[in-house]
Amino acid sequence: MTDSELHHISDLEQLSTVPERIRQLIDERAALGELKPNGQLPSERRLTDHLGVARMNVRKALWQLEAEGFIYRFHRSGWYLSPPRFFYDPSRDFSFTKVVVDQGHEAGAKVLSTGSMVANAAIAGLLGIEAGTKLTVIRRLRFIDDRPVFVEISHVIEGRCPKLVELASTDISLATVYEREYGILLRRRELYFHPTALSDPHARDLRLAHGTPGLFVRRITDG
Repeated sequence: MTDSELHHISDLEQLSTVPERIRQLIDERAALGELKPNGQLPSERRLTDHLGVARMNVRKALWQLEAEGFIYRFHRSGWYLSPPRFFYDPSRDFSFTKVVVDQGHEAGAKVLSTGSMVANAAIAGLLGIEAGTKLTVIRRLRFIDDRPVFVEISHVIEGRCPKLVELASTDISLATVYEREYGILLRRRELYFHPTALSDPHARDLRLAHGTPGLFVRRITDG
């Protein structure tokens, strides 16, 4: 066996242990109270020096732990310890805000933009309305415990919900606004989702790098 082959095997063995070594390091610091959920991990450089392994192997290990949901990252900010898992079923007729609160977290929202548009044929077909119908469009950033988790883009028939833009600026569930202000109880009619790669402005709003894996969800509701 050549020296290059021995070096290659050593790299593979090293890589297979790095994720567990990082996980153990995080668990130890969490047990000591030095690292809490949503707390920032040491930098890649510090982890590399501490573990005595190649920086690329540390980076690949962090990617693996991210894929497992153990840690997460913000673009140009670093890596963080994930909080306890949050469970959300978009097929159920519960507002996101209610589900967050029921699981002991704080829900938040920030309006990114508002406007209006005329429904084209594609959107009209999805909503079951006439093409040319005026729609209110509201783009909001949703949070769990101050962490941005998804961008919500709502297309609402303008005539059914006058002054919705003013009401959407409040930090409450739109489902609550529909029910309280317009007497509309939302019921899911269609749900469609697929994996995607996040691009700007969505990636930037979520503080993630362009191309970060994400999930596109289209939820059509009646009321």
